[in-house]
Amino acid sequence: MRFVRTFDANGRVIEENQERENPGLMFAERFSSEDRARIDDKEMEALNKAATTMLSGLRGTGTTYTYDSRGRMIESRERLKRSPRFSTTLKVTEPRSGQRSRAILLFR
Repeated sequence: MRFVRTFDANGRVIEENQERENPGLMFAERFSSEDRARIDDKEMEALNKAATTMLSGLRGTGTTYTYDSRGRMIESRERLKRSPRFSTTLKVTEPRSGQRSRAILLFR
């Protein structure tokens, strides 16, 4: 597993993703120990390529960040790998004069 960060022009993190480096291993783990022992490098490479193609449309666990014009984070949105329909969102609202800023956590 590796983590990949994307930055905006100001050097702020706008997205963090987790990516599997060898997705074929996820499938090979389901094979019997005898079958796994028979997999050579060429077959493992083919399994990785097939798994990468098959999983390419799925987005894994990750977080996106949104900033206001002053560079303050105003939203953090987290994708959940096991439930891609659901995400959590943290929104920070601008305080009115004399008030504290508010953070609202939403579950979708």
